[in-house]
Amino acid sequence: MTTAFVFPEALSNSIDKPPFRVQIAFKADWMAAVRFDPEELPSREELRQTLAGKESDVAVEFCFRTRDGSNFFFGLRFAGETGDPDILDAVDHALWCGKSESWSCFPDMLDRIERIIPPRYRQKRSALCREIECVEIGITDWWRRGDVVEVWNCQSAALPNREHLERLIAPFSSLHENTIKFVCLESNFVFPLHHWFGIEISALQGDRNVLQMPVAYDRLVENFSSTPG
Repeated sequence: MTTAFVFPEALSNSIDKPPFRVQIAFKADWMAAVRFDPEELPSREELRQTLAGKESDVAVEFCFRTRDGSNFFFGLRFAGETGDPDILDAVDHALWCGKSESWSCFPDMLDRIERIIPPRYRQKRSALCREIECVEIGITDWWRRGDVVEVWNCQSAALPNREHLERLIAPFSSLHENTIKFVCLESNFVFPLHHWFGIEISALQGDRNVLQMPVAYDRLVENFSSTPG
């Protein structure tokens, strides 16, 4: 199945406000992420101190709410050498792309992030949202600690149908219901820069995050609704 990708227009149009939070994580440990209000970002020197000695695996994530109140996030990971000044520059500029004063729309934000990505990731082409690698379902901020299931990858012949998707998720109890955080469907892009976006597919019922299977399937299909080929 083709991996060429066009960001779903319906999803893009549902993000009509700037992010309410930006966060930085090291080695994908999002439970220990450093979180900021986009209007109260750290100075460059403060950011330098936050990143010091950790530049080899640092990720930035922007957290949004869609028109219908669902959680949405977009993140990107930079891998480099410890002390690499390109990483500090990239993270510093990326954070500022989330400020409301520079907000126009989500595609414009992606364009601005694209321009601050270190040249070695661009390789004379766009680095963002070009070749989708896989789609997973997991618990936000808990990706390497809890249940995660891959529901599609670039080697798959086709998308799973609704019944197949249900069978894939069935063994993972925390994806059906948990008191940790919301469940999301995450789309990953690996080359030339690892980045991803995720959309909430659970609903809060009391203190429980309960999977909404129709939403999960619709979000999966939506991912590929404008994919060429």
